Amino acid sequence: MPITKGLGLLQRTRTVMVSSDVGWNATDDLVLAEDQVKMPISKSSWVYGHWVIPVDFVSDLSIQWIGFGSADGTSGYGMLGATYRYGQVGEEWDTHEHFSATSQVSMSISTIQAFKTVALPSAEIGDVVTFLCQRNGVSASDTFDSDIFSQGWLISYTAEY
Repeated sequence: MPITKGLGLLQRTRTVMVSSDVGWNATDDLVLAEDQVKMPISKSSWVYGHWVIPVDFVSDLSIQWIGFGSADGTSGYGMLGATYRYGQVGEEWDTHEHFSATSQVSMSISTIQAFKTVALPSAEIGDVVTFLCQRNGVSASDTFDSDIFSQGWLISYTAEY
């Protein structure tokens, strides 16, 4: 029997990690290698991830980008922003969009960092979600002197079992 929302079953918080699956170096117009989803120093770049909201989803979906600075850098700030677009199969891919403004994120070598948590209030079972994290490495405010590697997105939601 498939799980159906609203059966009154026990609800729990579920947390999953979705890996980055492709990257783009916009400054040099290059696709980043799949095994190196990084945002290079002094470049405008993006990394993407994709996920489908599962059938056990009930509410309270939140997403947070996770990454780390390359070991050959020093401490500084990466100018990072995040966009989340989602919709059902048959809808526009960006029926719903949530944007977290580009801001300075403290980066240290080889230290895992987390970007702002964003809630997706219109999320529904079956929505196809596209995650995007951007580094504005050409900005004077981006002072981290090395690559930033994207590990992916940490997703939390209330699930019904």
